[in-house]
Formats: sequence, structure tokens, C-alpha cells
Amino acid sequence: MISELQDVKADISRFKHYDFYPIIKFRMEDAEIFDKPHLINELKKGNKYNRFKPYTVKDDLQQLIDKQLIVQPFVFSPGKRKNDNSSYTKTSSGKSTFIKGVHAQIVNDLENYLYPEFSINNKNISIEKTIFGENIADLVTQNKDKSYSIFEVKTSYNTRFNIRDAIGQLLDYALWHDNLMIKELVIVAPGIILNEHIAYLRRLNSNLILSLKFLKYDTSIKEKFKEIIL
Repeated sequence: MISELQDVKADISRFKHYDFYPIIKFRMEDAEIFDKPHLINELKKGNKYNRFKPYTVKDDLQQLIDKQLIVQPFVFSPGKRKNDNSSYTKTSSGKSTFIKGVHAQIVNDLENYLYPEFSINNKNISIEKTIFGENIADLVTQNKDKSYSIFEVKTSYNTRFNIRDAIGQLLDYALWHDNLMIKELVIVAPGIILNEHIAYLRRLNSNLILSLKFLKYDTSIKEKFKEIIL
């Protein structure tokens, strides 16, 4: 190993040589599962293997565990989360180009599309801030009757993929909390909408108790969004 490092002119002054040890591999079907557990001498005293040491559950640890097990109630969080990773500068051949993330662009355009009925000032729109059981929704609006509309943004130009990917997330958000009044679930995505996609969406909508909508993102039109009638 040292000779290999020397071949590539690596600094070996602090390299520590460790004895080689065998790695044993076998097929799963050849594994023999013992009826009774067998003690491994090296682990009897828990020699430096902390993952095998049981934790003593004291008051402070119990409080931490209890806190994690409590299902947090739903809280609508109006506002907009700052996303520093939504854009970046690409430099090539001495030229710098500002690149804006597609997802962030769609979300920003969606915010403008929903304005003025829903706005940051009105405190009835939540952009990447409202949490459903530790999962953050792309955009949530609070309606006048205190019901909620949940929007899930997808960026693929494969419409079926967008539907399949978004519907699971939307249902997860909508049904995670009990007694949450949901007005509609909205898939937002670019891509060509074919008749088979519309038929698929209509079947989904007819089989769901919750209302399903699809907003096609299209920068060629002034509004940038077109609702597909289901």
C-alpha cells in the first residue's frame, strides 16, 4: 500500500499502517442462522463499540424521546422561505451566466399568479414553510373559510411522471393531520398534456374524495399557467 502511495507522490509522513484483515463474503442462501444468540468475545465488554452499548434512559433522555413521539399539531406558517440554493452562477470560457433553478422559477411565478387574492402581506400564502409531519409542502394557501389548498410543483417534462410523483406527496400532506379541511390538491408542472393524461387525471379525480386540479406551467402565455379542466 505504501509503495502505491509513493508511486503517486503522496505524502506518507503521517500515514499509519494497519494490519490487513480478512473480509468474508457469502451468499445469503448459505447463511446459517443460529437458534440462540452467540456471544462474541470482543463485544462482551463493549470494547469501543458504542453502538452495542445500551443507553440508560434517564429523565433528560426520556423527555427527548417523549418529545419526538408527540405528533405535532398542524400550524399554517404564512410567508416565504428564503432559498439560497435556488440559483447559481455558471462560468465557462471567461463568461459568467446566472442560472435560476426551474423549481424556484415556477414557485415564484405561481406566487405572482395567485396574487392579489393570496399574498405575503395578506398572510394567507405559505411558500416552502408549512410542515405536514416534518415534510414541507411547496406552497399552501389558506382560504377564507380556513380550508387549505396544497400545491406541489414538479419540473419534469414527462407529464405522467409528474402526476405520479406529485399525487403521493399531496395525499401525504392532506391526510397526515386529522380534521384538516382541504379544499383542493393542485399539481403544477410543465410538459405536454395529452388526452390520455387528461383521462388519467379525471379518473384520479373521480376516485378521490379530495378535489384534484392540474396547472400547466407555460411561459409562452402571459399568465404562465393554464388550468386543465378535469
